[in-house]
Amino acid sequence: AMETGTTSTGACAVSTLKDGSAFRWGDCHVVGFATVYLPALSTSGQRFTADFAVSLINCSIAALPNRSSVGIKYNDNVNSGKWLLYNVDHATAEGSTDSGVTVAANTLYVLMVVVDKALSESRYFINGQYVGRLATNMPTAGISANVRCDIVKSVGTTSVKYVMTNLGFMTVQN
Repeated sequence: AMETGTTSTGACAVSTLKDGSAFRWGDCHVVGFATVYLPALSTSGQRFTADFAVSLINCSIAALPNRSSVGIKYNDNVNSGKWLLYNVDHATAEGSTDSGVTVAANTLYVLMVVVDKALSESRYFINGQYVGRLATNMPTAGISANVRCDIVKSVGTTSVKYVMTNLGFMTVQN
């Protein structure tokens, strides 16, 4: 479990790789996945963002969204409390779309993103169901990336958790 601690700016992250190169955008097709749940939801008094992404290596968790990222995130006051699908290009311009899936506390979610080698689109799946795609604000080719989950607090001083039971990726060369 990742916890924010008792500050209004607390954050915590887990990634598949801290240094080195897991893969580079544009060198292969990428599938990133995580199984996660939130014991408590974000509220106006204890607000946070929970995020899963295939993202730039060595990115700052306090500066979401990160450059060259494709992911799925949750915050109670963004997208009406539903998982938000997003892409962020290397200049930090973000494109997003609604997943249609409202986040519930203590509910297990299998999150997956699929990005094609040509970097022309990203596809999103929640609990094995296709929930959307984006073809804008794609990551920059040649940038090293990995897979991560993080939680970033923005309001309140009660520690909150984001639980991840697995995290991984696979690449497909062709």
